[in-house]
Amino acid sequence: MRRLLFSVILAWLFLCSAEGKEFKVISWNVLYGFNHGKEIAAGSEWLWKQAPDVVALQELNGFDEVKLAEAAKAWGHPYSAILKKDGFPVGLTSKTPIEVVAKIREGLWHGCLHARTADTDFMVIHLCPHTRATREQEMKILAPLAAKLLSEKRRLYSLGDFNDKSPRDIRYANAQRILIKRAKPTNLLNGVFDAGVVAGFMDVGLVDSAAPLPANFSVPTRMKPHADTPVEQAKFMQRIDLILTDPATAASVRTVYVSQDEVLDSVSDHYPVIHSSERN
Repeated sequence: MRRLLFSVILAWLFLCSAEGKEFKVISWNVLYGFNHGKEIAAGSEWLWKQAPDVVALQELNGFDEVKLAEAAKAWGHPYSAILKKDGFPVGLTSKTPIEVVAKIREGLWHGCLHARTADTDFMVIHLCPHTRATREQEMKILAPLAAKLLSEKRRLYSLGDFNDKSPRDIRYANAQRILIKRAKPTNLLNGVFDAGVVAGFMDVGLVDSAAPLPANFSVPTRMKPHADTPVEQAKFMQRIDLILTDPATAASVRTVYVSQDEVLDSVSDHYPVIHSSERN
């Protein structure tokens, strides 16, 4: 009996060690620095409760290195980096030290922060919201960098606000006629939504692991007047906030989902994307 019990304990310990550790990444467009700076505390508290390893943020308006570092401490991250102070900055915070590899701005609308932390490369992206053609040019600048990192067998997250559709969502998106009617013509191709920009990132080997629409819509939150009820919100669902990863990371995914916690409706017009994978 003792031998049997000992064998069971050993097997349980082996399974626990083989399972690996969770590695959690959150990407979030925080609307002009957490709703124009009014909801930094609420956003920080929500992030702290999620206990992420890494957080990628877009629209850090009003933030600089010092302010981001101070905010990141509130969600348990002693390390941070920001692309710039002007315009619409993107940033990264982490439990582990961050190495800024490049701050890429030339040819990009908002820019891209390329940084390394936890033995992983992060490309924090915020593509142009106004024209598909501009986003396509941005993709042609950034996708080759992703391809290079993938060829070097780097762990890679290309994540942020792509302001465009994943190939996994395009059929659903084009069935939303009210969205097409309201869209700027410059954001359409031949009168409909097109997935070519995000497909350009995926063509180099990046993987979109999230379930497609309607499960994981990231906009709009109920902050928007036309989406203040579930029925109205359902009419305008889009998934433009994405976390794309290298194939090995995609193979180790536990969950990828967009949190639609009620508290988030007062923090931003975007919901955050949460990516959880397994690491040994």
